[in-house]
Amino acid sequence: MGTISKRVSKYLLARQQRAARLDVFGDALDAGILERTPLGETEHSGAVWKLATETAAHLSGDVDHDREAIRSLLEVSSRNRKQIEKRLEAGDLGGFKEDEESVGEAFATSDKSAGDAAGHSDTATEVGGGSEPSANLTSKEDGSKSGKGTPATMSPAKLAALRDQVLSIIAGFAPVLKVPEVAAALLLARAIERDGHAVDRLLSIMKSRKSIVALQVPVRDFERHFGHLLEDGLVMPFYVSLETIAEGPSLVGRYKPLADSKPRKSFSCFSGALLKRYSDDDELRSIISKRVLTAFKPLIICDERNRPLPERLSAVADIAITGSGIDCSLIADVLAICHDIPIGRSWFLMKELGFEPQHLGIDDLAIAIRPGRSLTRIISVLATLEAENRATAEAKEDEEKENNMGSLMKRSEAREIHWLFRHHRARQRDWRGGYGQRELRATARQTAHWQGPAVR
Repeated sequence: MGTISKRVSKYLLARQQRAARLDVFGDALDAGILERTPLGETEHSGAVWKLATETAAHLSGDVDHDREAIRSLLEVSSRNRKQIEKRLEAGDLGGFKEDEESVGEAFATSDKSAGDAAGHSDTATEVGGGSEPSANLTSKEDGSKSGKGTPATMSPAKLAALRDQVLSIIAGFAPVLKVPEVAAALLLARAIERDGHAVDRLLSIMKSRKSIVALQVPVRDFERHFGHLLEDGLVMPFYVSLETIAEGPSLVGRYKPLADSKPRKSFSCFSGALLKRYSDDDELRSIISKRVLTAFKPLIICDERNRPLPERLSAVADIAITGSGIDCSLIADVLAICHDIPIGRSWFLMKELGFEPQHLGIDDLAIAIRPGRSLTRIISVLATLEAENRATAEAKEDEEKENNMGSLMKRSEAREIHWLFRHHRARQRDWRGGYGQRELRATARQTAHWQGPAVR
């Protein structure tokens, strides 16, 4: 991986890790562990995450104890959220008051069980209970008590230290990065690396409101996953809403732009899947003239087909970025990032097996790289999918050759029939014009000369 690719991939992966942390912080907010204070009126202004007062009173400062308590609170909150979602789907709108009370009881039970597991059952106070929490929650070996105390009695330094510790614990519960998102990000970074000045050019071009960027990465499923990266704010520092410029779905398969509570910037898009429909040059010219050149917002042209973009599309783009397919190096990077498998180990096994992928798609990686699977099993599944994809690609290539040959033969036959028809029509015109009669008389005289005088 080159310097530019490392720089871009580091940025893209950092955005994915940030999104994962924000998701688990949101779960902690729902569980009553954290409180969120916005710094401004918009989401881009940022926010400060603070400990909820009630929850902070029940945290001892012991990392192991607090981790188990926070884990229990998150699990209970997740279970109750799923129950509420099921009731909403079933149309049952009653009983939510009882659910709220049961949440408090579950929190108290989980906090007590966490304290029992850590040996603090005598000091841990039930969340939501009426008794005052103990000021000393961490036991020492000599039996003396030394705790953090309640938030009201803590010094600002101790409270800040406890907050940082809890935030670190919660961030540890963030889910691992998703294989499709990581693979799409690495493919994008490698495509940008192929042009040494692509980063600076991209930053300059994207400042324009009518920028046009063409991106071609010949990997199956790249268009869809790249579209999701854009919509989820994992490429640029804002969320994107994609609207196709032609009749058909957008990069992610939607027919209408995504609209939700998040502030989004609107982008136009044109996918390689739609290019198949516009094989006629006149239709493509019409799309470019009426939709591309008249666009009033940024346009992203994304193509995952293994063939060059039409010259007219490449010419209209402010920058054209071309990537490559999935290889052993990218697979090793994905395994290291998502499952902490050493790169050298992955490289060694793929080299020993003679595995050289050329036809894998992003979804193929997601199918093979599953939690709990051994490296040998993952490479075995990838090899099976590679063989299947290769056979399918070869069959399609043979079919295209046959179709092309049939088209050539049909065109050749048509040209031959057309020539014969024109030749026949020309001879008819010559005969009707009298040239045929003169030719017959000349032929008759020449024939009479050869035959000599008539015999009397």
